[in-house]
Amino acid sequence: MADAVTDFRPSAPVIPRQKLPERYALAAVREEAFANGTAPPPGVTLADADTHRGQAAGFEAASVALQSHRRLTDAVDMLRRLMNRLELRGDETIYPAAWRDGYIRAVDDAVQTIERTLEAERFDAARDRRLERRVMRIDMRR
Repeated sequence: MADAVTDFRPSAPVIPRQKLPERYALAAVREEAFANGTAPPPGVTLADADTHRGQAAGFEAASVALQSHRRLTDAVDMLRRLMNRLELRGDETIYPAAWRDGYIRAVDDAVQTIERTLEAERFDAARDRRLERRVMRIDMRR
């Protein structure tokens, strides 16, 4: 069954850091709309409403984590703690199993995407020094 979740493949495109909070805020709105009965695009079958509500909550948590933390690694740590806390709680009276599965899937997707963004942004001190020298040369010519 294909559902309306973002791509989990490692070959998925890298999303720039500044676009991540917006991406997950929009994903949360989309998943909530699916939970409330909005028709999916052609070729996509929907899971049950609780799964989509869980995914909406997970994507919203990712958006909030990205907005409230300056460093991406801190946002990833926060999301992992949320996921761990939910996995440790086995009480289905608070969260239905479908909701929990959707939430964990959404947060895991967010963590993987953020880690791909971090990997693409590896700090290169030599590159920064080269750029500084280039800027200095330009300033000296003036």
